[in-house]
Amino acid sequence: MKQWQNSLTKLLIYMAQLCVLLVLTWLIWRNLNHMAYVEFIGGEKVDILQATWSWLPFAALSLALVFLAANFKGRTVYIVCSLIYCLLFIFLSSQIDFGLRADADIVYQLSQTLFSENKAAVFSEDYFLKYPFQLGLMIYDGLLTRLWSSPKIIFFVNFLQILAINYLVAKLTLLVFGDRHGLESMTIMLSFLFLPQLIYVHFGYGLIPGFFFLILGAYLLMKGIKASQFALAYYLTACLAFSLSVIIRQNFAIGIIAIIIGLFVSLIGKNSWSKVFLLLSLIACLILPSRLLAFSYELILDQDFPSGSPSNLWVAMGTDPQNLDRSAGWYNGFNYNTMSQVNNDYDQAKAIGQTKLKENIAYFQENPAYFQDYFNLKIDSQWTEPTFQSLWTTSRAAQTYHSKWGESLHQESFTFANIYQACRGIYLLILIASLAFICIHFRGKASFLPFMIYLVGGFLFHLVWEGKSQYLYTYVFTLIPLAARLLNDIVYYIPGWNSQD
Repeated sequence: MKQWQNSLTKLLIYMAQLCVLLVLTWLIWRNLNHMAYVEFIGGEKVDILQATWSWLPFAALSLALVFLAANFKGRTVYIVCSLIYCLLFIFLSSQIDFGLRADADIVYQLSQTLFSENKAAVFSEDYFLKYPFQLGLMIYDGLLTRLWSSPKIIFFVNFLQILAINYLVAKLTLLVFGDRHGLESMTIMLSFLFLPQLIYVHFGYGLIPGFFFLILGAYLLMKGIKASQFALAYYLTACLAFSLSVIIRQNFAIGIIAIIIGLFVSLIGKNSWSKVFLLLSLIACLILPSRLLAFSYELILDQDFPSGSPSNLWVAMGTDPQNLDRSAGWYNGFNYNTMSQVNNDYDQAKAIGQTKLKENIAYFQENPAYFQDYFNLKIDSQWTEPTFQSLWTTSRAAQTYHSKWGESLHQESFTFANIYQACRGIYLLILIASLAFICIHFRGKASFLPFMIYLVGGFLFHLVWEGKSQYLYTYVFTLIPLAARLLNDIVYYIPGWNSQD
């Protein structure tokens, strides 16, 4: 029985390994052949360009900096990199009058009303009736702006959370792989070299805070698993962090599901009631936060919580073979317009979504060659954009610039081209190093599973959901521990570098 359970565990882990190998190989191949560029002018239209090798010098420079970092203590590298980030944050903020755009701005404006005497007006707004899941982000924005009534408080807290993310990822890496010489320093350097996350500091749409709470939850969870005491306290605070993550941005449920799967596989054949309790608690983190928000809403206002737009409208939009205006499966207003047509009636909208999905499937069945072309285009438009739309997202039509350099960030320019290629360099370095790690060092350990499943889950989810590159960076960023471990092996076996700090 025990042998059968061990065999099942290894089978599940190797299946996950095979899936992530396929995804990583495909992403590397597509990035070596294509580059996606989101036009600043033209309503988010995506152009697919022939890839160049201009990323190689930036990848080589990044690799040199990572190896150099191995010579220093993690604390030293973190302090130096944090100071550089502080200077960059101040400099960027002084060059451009950053603000909020599109949905981020709508949510922010509603958050101000939510914390005013006219708070009830928020719940009759058409936007809220269509997207009630934004209530968590509204509360988050509203609470922050009680401290300072300006979107700049969101950017400042984003910055602090980015510093915390980079710190926590390094500590999480040590918990998973052990305290090897140079590993912490190399992980920190890789994290700070990942420029899209820094650029997203001026994006106030829940991406950074949601990711921060996800990483915090993962770190606390691993601390609890490793701890000889206070494990329950770690588990409870981890669940709180995970709950906040999905309240702010529901996409991070993918990360929690990845952790649940990893924990479930590790429990096969083991009698650990504490881990079973933890597993059930994590499942509750996926369900209870949204239910709690809805219950609070109904209790306070004495009315039903809006059902919002059914999820099949997003899938229908993301798989619509005729949806090519921006790129394959990108936003074209189908979900919003459908809700408006049926006066926000959930059941009618769901029925329209089901009909549209059947039409999409029938079309692809009749045109199998187009099916392949369509989804290759969708993959390229999302996954070969190395800035992950960070520069595009932080631009606005009525942007005020305080220098030519600042203006050059949001247009086709020498500055933009070099930042774009620098992002490609670190992106491909992480992908290639992660692939090498899995090929060389993976030995069927369940502790590595969440990193891999999160990428595969994100890849599959965004394959059918609304196309958007801006939500994808977190799936790549969480590969940094794997990439750092592979690069650390090179350092570890160089004579003279493998002594402990």
